[in-house]
Amino acid sequence: VVCYLGLRVLVNSRFGNVLVAIRENPHRAEMLGYDIRRYQLIAFVIGSGLAGLSGVLYTAWGQYISPSNMDLAAAALPIIWVAVGGRKDLTATLVGTLVVLGIFQNLTIYGSYYAFVIMGLLLVVVVVFLPEGLIPGLVKINGVRLDFADNTIVGVNLRPSDLTERESPGNKEGSALEPEDTIEALSTG
Repeated sequence: VVCYLGLRVLVNSRFGNVLVAIRENPHRAEMLGYDIRRYQLIAFVIGSGLAGLSGVLYTAWGQYISPSNMDLAAAALPIIWVAVGGRKDLTATLVGTLVVLGIFQNLTIYGSYYAFVIMGLLLVVVVVFLPEGLIPGLVKINGVRLDFADNTIVGVNLRPSDLTERESPGNKEGSALEPEDTIEALSTG
């Protein structure tokens, strides 16, 4: 919980905004004057520190560690977790991780030898059909965009007519919005 909250604060900070800009378009971020190699190095160091912390906690929890504990399956599962949850939202990634981990644990506990086959199929389906991730993809199919940073729901099944008939702070008649009104409405909330 502490790691999640710390990462949430980091992602919502100026540093996190620069990392998002680098992820979306590194050339544009570099043209804006950000040293992308420095920011990527810092992100890599933070990720490495969290990986080391997770290894320490895993060893302390299990009281034992060996190379056989960290085989190909252990290395592939985090990739599946992130692919299912999506890479763009920390909360969706966490929810996807918990769901996939629960499914995988239930499959292995009840003796299914096909747990890895099912996880592999899930990865292929998500990568081919829902490249943004399963959770963001399902939300997108329903026409709802969740903004976990502000705890709000944005854009519930909007139609183009909704954008021209609603009122904005500078437009009380309900006619088509002018660009200035749209920018003012978006900037105020």
